Amino acid sequence: KAHFQLIPNEFTGEQSINFDRAYKMIEDKQHNIWIATDNGVFVFNPDMQVFNNYKLQRGNNKPTDGATTDACELKNGNVLVTTWGSGLYCYDNKFNALPLPQGLQELARTYMMWCVHEHSKTGLIWMGMQFGELAVFDPVKKKLETFREKLLNESTVRQMTEDAYGNLWFGLQNGAVVKWDIKAANNDIHKGYEVIKPKGLYYVQKIYTGKDGAIWVGCLNDGLYKYDALTRQTTLFADYHW
Repeated sequence: KAHFQLIPNEFTGEQSINFDRAYKMIEDKQHNIWIATDNGVFVFNPDMQVFNNYKLQRGNNKPTDGATTDACELKNGNVLVTTWGSGLYCYDNKFNALPLPQGLQELARTYMMWCVHEHSKTGLIWMGMQFGELAVFDPVKKKLETFREKLLNESTVRQMTEDAYGNLWFGLQNGAVVKWDIKAANNDIHKGYEVIKPKGLYYVQKIYTGKDGAIWVGCLNDGLYKYDALTRQTTLFADYHW
C-alpha cells in the first residue's frame, strides 16, 4: 500500500525547501526532481535524500537530543546506540525505542561511550568508553562487567573492529592501537591484550576491517595505516603532519 510523505515547507537547514508557490515539477534521467517555485529552483532526489530522523529515547521516556557516537545492529535485529554523556540506547529493527535489556540498565546513566560491537565468536557485546574503560555485556547471562585494561593506558577507546579470526582491535584517543587476541586470552576478556601501535600525537579517527581481512587505521593528522591481521605487518599509506 502506497503512502504519501509530507515534506515540510520550512527552512531548517541547507537541505530543506521553503516557498509560497510551486509552479512546476519535472524528473530528469537521474531521477532528480526539479521544483520551480517563487523562491527559486530546488532539486531533490527522493531515493538519495530522504532520511528518517530519530531522537534519543528509552522506551516510553521523553525523547531528548544528544551526541551519538556509534550504532551496532545486533543479530536479533535490535540496534544499540552509544552517546557521549547520555549513556546507551536501544531500538528495535523499526527503530522504535526500547528499554535497555536486563543487565544493561546501569548504562542509562551519563556515561561517555564511544563505540559498540557484538563479537561474532562469543556473542558478547563490547563497548568502548572514556578513560580506557571497557564494558562487556553477556546477553545470555544478562551480566555486565566494566573494567580498565592497563595497556589501554586510561586512554578513551574511540574505535573498535573485529578481524576474521575473532580478535578485537581498539583505536585509542592517544593514537595507540591495542589488540585483544582471543586465542592468547582463551576467551578471557581480561587477558590477551597487546599493543600493536604505540601512542602518538593524534587520536585514532577510524578503525575498519577490510574485505581482504586487513585492518585499516586512520589517525587524525597522522596518516593511514594498514595492518595484516595475522602477522601485524604494517604499511603507512599516507603521513600527514600539519
